[in-house]
Amino acid sequence: MKTTHVNVDKVNILIKGLLLAVYVFFILLISLFAFRKPYYNWDMLAYMAIVIKMDHHKDVNQIHSITYDLARKNIPPTEYGYLVTSPYREKMATSPDDFYAQLSFYAVKPLYIGMIYLFYKIGFSLPISTLLPSILSYFLIGLLLFHWLQKCTKPFFAFIAGLLIMFSPFMVSIARRSTPDSLSSFLLFAAFYFIIEKPSISWMFLFFILSIFARLDNIVTCFIISSFLFFNSKWQKQITIWQYMIILLFFVICYFSITFIIVRPFGWNILYYPTFIQYYNLSHQFHTVSPLKAYFALSYSQAITAIVFHNFTLFAFLALLITSPFSTLFRNLKFEQLFSLLLIFIILVRFILYPDLADRFYISFYLSILVLLVKKYSNGQVIQSVSVR
Repeated sequence: MKTTHVNVDKVNILIKGLLLAVYVFFILLISLFAFRKPYYNWDMLAYMAIVIKMDHHKDVNQIHSITYDLARKNIPPTEYGYLVTSPYREKMATSPDDFYAQLSFYAVKPLYIGMIYLFYKIGFSLPISTLLPSILSYFLIGLLLFHWLQKCTKPFFAFIAGLLIMFSPFMVSIARRSTPDSLSSFLLFAAFYFIIEKPSISWMFLFFILSIFARLDNIVTCFIISSFLFFNSKWQKQITIWQYMIILLFFVICYFSITFIIVRPFGWNILYYPTFIQYYNLSHQFHTVSPLKAYFALSYSQAITAIVFHNFTLFAFLALLITSPFSTLFRNLKFEQLFSLLLIFIILVRFILYPDLADRFYISFYLSILVLLVKKYSNGQVIQSVSVR
C-alpha cells in the first residue's frame, strides 16, 4: 500500500513537470513571436533617446540624430514610416528641441530604462533592447500565473487556464510593446501574490518599491493598497503603525528621488504631476478652453474608448462576481472579495488622476481578478464535493 502511494506521488510529480515544460514551451513561442513581430510604437524612440543621453551624449541635436538614425537602420522601412508620418510624429522627427521636451514623460521609469541600457550594453540593438524587458516580464508573468493557479486548482486546469489567459490579446499586446507596462504588471502581480496567496509584508513591500521605479504612477496603487491592509483586520498579516509609517516614508523617498534626479533637469516641478497634467491632453485644447472643461472632455472621450475598445467593464463585472452573493455590508465580505473590489476602486481613482483606461495599465489587476475568480469557484467545487460525500 505504501509503495503504491509513493508511485502515485511520483506520477503526479511527473505530470506536473510535463505540464510545466509544455506550458513554458508555448509561452516561449509567444515570446519569440513578440520578438519577431513587435509593435514598434513611438514610445520606443523616446526610450532610445534617454538611453543615448545616458551614454554620454548631452547635445540635444546629437541625441535626436542618433535616435532616428538607429531607428531607421534597425526598424523595417514600412514600420519606420509610421513613426514619422503623422503631424505630431513628423514634428518630432524634424525638431530636436520639441522631441527632447517630450523625454521627461518617459524618463520617470528608471528601472525599465536601466534594463534597456543593460540589454543595449550586452550587444542587442537599441530598438530591440527597448522590447526585451517587456518580453522577459511577459514570460515571468506566465510562470507566476501558472504557479498561482496550481495552488488553487488542479494542474491540468491551471495549464489550460494559464495558456488561455497568456494567449489573450491584451496579454500578448504588452509583450510586443516598447513600454514599461509589462514590467510594471509583473512587479504588481508579484506583490499581489504576496498579499493574497502567500502573505508577506517584506516581499510585498519590495515589489511595490520596484513597481514605483518601473512606473512612477504606481505609487497611487501602492499607497492605497498599503493603507487598505493597515486598516483592514481581515488580512492574515498585521501591519503595525511603525511598519505603515516606514512603508509610506519609503514611497515618498522613492517618488521624490525619481522626480528630483530625473525630472528636475528637464525644468519640471519636482512634484511632477502638476506639470504633467498641463501637457497630458490628447485633444491639445488646454490652451484654447478652460483646463477643467478640457479635462472633462478628455475623461469623457477616454471613458467611451474604454467601453468600446478595452476590457475594464468586463473585469469590473468579474470582480463583482467574486463578491457574490453580494452584500452591501462590507464587514460581511471576505478579504479576497474586498481586495477584488479594491482593485476596481483603484482603477477608478487612477482614471480621475490620469484619464486613461487602456488595458495595458491594468494587466496585474485583471490577472489578480481572474485568479481570485478561479479560487472562489474552485473552493466552491471542493465544498460541494465534500458535501456529496
